[in-house]
Amino acid sequence: MKQSAGSRLPNWKTRPGVQAVTDIPENNMRTRLFSLLMVLALGAAAQSPVPVHTDSNSLKQIYFAGLRKKMVENFPEAEKDFGRIAAADANYHAAWYELASLAFKQNKVDEAEAHIKKATALQPGNEWYWILLAEIYKRKGDMAALTAVFDKLIALAPAKDGYYFDRANALFLGGKTDEALKAYQLLEQKFGNSEALEQARDRIRLHGQPAPGDAELGAMLSKGPGDVNSYLYLSGMLMQKGKSAAALKLLKQAQALQPENYEIDLALADAFRLEKDEPASEAALARAFGNQLMPVEGKLKTLAAMIGAATTTAKKVQLARWAGAAADLHADEPRLQALYADILYRTGRLAEAELRYKSALQLSENMYTAWEQLAAVQLAQHKNTDAIKTAGDALLLYPNQGSTYLLLARAHAGTGNAAEADRQLAIAEGMAAGNRELVADCQALKAGIRFAAKDYREARRFIEMALKNNNRNTPVYLEQLGDILYMLGDKPNALVNWQKARLAGNDDVLLKRKIDEKEYIGRP
Repeated sequence: MKQSAGSRLPNWKTRPGVQAVTDIPENNMRTRLFSLLMVLALGAAAQSPVPVHTDSNSLKQIYFAGLRKKMVENFPEAEKDFGRIAAADANYHAAWYELASLAFKQNKVDEAEAHIKKATALQPGNEWYWILLAEIYKRKGDMAALTAVFDKLIALAPAKDGYYFDRANALFLGGKTDEALKAYQLLEQKFGNSEALEQARDRIRLHGQPAPGDAELGAMLSKGPGDVNSYLYLSGMLMQKGKSAAALKLLKQAQALQPENYEIDLALADAFRLEKDEPASEAALARAFGNQLMPVEGKLKTLAAMIGAATTTAKKVQLARWAGAAADLHADEPRLQALYADILYRTGRLAEAELRYKSALQLSENMYTAWEQLAAVQLAQHKNTDAIKTAGDALLLYPNQGSTYLLLARAHAGTGNAAEADRQLAIAEGMAAGNRELVADCQALKAGIRFAAKDYREARRFIEMALKNNNRNTPVYLEQLGDILYMLGDKPNALVNWQKARLAGNDDVLLKRKIDEKEYIGRP
């Protein structure tokens, strides 16, 4: 059936990826590797390096403005500020550090590495810079480079035993077993023996060997009777060797010792999953996320790491259940409320997501991404008037956000106010400053406004401009081009573009109907 074009726009969404408000790198809660490194990395986040002395007060002002934007997670604008500083003064090492930190938070690992190397070259004595480089190499799995970084850190802080330990671990993970044993020997000579050191040596001794039997496990556990960390370590080793049933047995013993230990529940979830017992695995995770003792940071990191793996509806529902348990338990934690809202948004539970975004912003209005996501989820529910208010409130706090002006334009277009939508789009484009994706989204919305006004030739001009940018929204733009071509009477090429949109990843149900029925179908 064909829809007459009126004042209401077709629902061409740019489908922005629902980015978690707190973008935290994946961290395995059960591992003991790189433990000190993680503590120091968190310290570095809380204590950004003091900028190098400069006579330019304007650069200092830009630097601290960038830090403020980073603190409220307005990463795009913070990146612009630090980039301006680096362009003006290439020796401003703190700006390179901040650019590296922002890139790392957004998983742009190669970019982060390039930036932090400039910082370490300019100020090689700054411990925090090397810590970030170590985190980058850990993420990349480059153990050789990671070992070299620990050499630098040991030279800078020879009294910190954690650097020696993590250097030895990196050597072991890099396949250099003999060198790792020598590194552990050096650690013992400088700082004495310890349970952790003995476990590390056991790990090397057992590497490549069959999984230990009950007698050997008992002997290893006897080194620290009642220490659940030993159970966790050994169970992890058993799971790596394909002995999940034996690992499960150990973990149940550990649970009897400490039934409220959330790390045991996290490990049990892994073991049950390997044993194909999904209900038990889900129950263990639910206990962990519902445990008051599990730190909020740990819950945020674990949930954020799970988001990418939740690719099926069932997994998304599970993830939402666990996130909901954590958010309800920590009702005063805005980041958890916002992350739960992100997950609800991904599962299509828009009304619930809206409420959680509002809860997060009531707790803390300093979350730029949450404002935009709230406006986006309101637009997805056709609450255009509410979205106008939300975007307006966000712009009072963050007045230089082109993407927020785009949302405001979408909301005005949804009410049929094309003139106001065009005015907001002009502002958004003026702020794009080389952001081709934002420019393309503005052009696509202009095409939608012209389509609604039945000015199909002008709509085609704008959507073809948007397609030249070839960004993540291209599958949606291709569908839009197909709609416009259909209205211009070019039905064969309309079908070609709808099919291209489908192949490019646009899985919209209505698009499938257009292809199957070979005609334009408007949204209700």
